Amino acid sequence: MKVSKMSFYDTAMSALDAKDFDSISELMHEDFIWMDGYDVKTLDEWLVGLKSEFERDFKFKNRKCLFENEDICAYQHFVTNEKGKRLRVTNVMLMKEYKVYRATVIRVPEI
Repeated sequence: MKVSKMSFYDTAMSALDAKDFDSISELMHEDFIWMDGYDVKTLDEWLVGLKSEFERDFKFKNRKCLFENEDICAYQHFVTNEKGKRLRVTNVMLMKEYKVYRATVIRVPEI
């Protein structure tokens, strides 16, 4: 699926906000890999986690696109962890064939 008029970021965030699992799945490359520190997940493993987030009714706070072109999409948002600490979360997605090929995340405590 090639992203048309909307940017990839807008397309992906609209699908996430709508909890449109099928549309999100279509945005992922078949060789997708998710990296979170030392934790690495395949597409199927990541999709299981995404379903869990949807069931928890996860919502983004103060989300913004940091950078986007045909090869990369980076965005940031904030979460509060189970200890009540606010974290700045930065996600970076590398693109291949207009789909997310690799993705990574970093969470940094706000000072």
